[in-house]
Amino acid sequence: MNQKSLGKGIQTRVKNYIQYMIDSRTLYKNDDEEFFTLLSQNLQDEIISEVNGKILAESRMFSINFTAKAASRLAK
Repeated sequence: MNQKSLGKGIQTRVKNYIQYMIDSRTLYKNDDEEFFTLLSQNLQDEIISEVNGKILAESRMFSINFTAKAASRLAK
């Protein structure tokens, strides 16, 4: 999550969800793909949107040609 520079709020939500999954013995491996599929759809969507938004914000082409609002829509 740090590599993708996710915000502190979503990191906390993911960590809380992981702890819940561990406590309920649903999560046994540290497999990124399996981990991601175990997250709720809402958390998956938020992570994808935030990561894509950061990529678009760092892209010169998008920052010049699109407003922040338009880029935010594209990230989803």
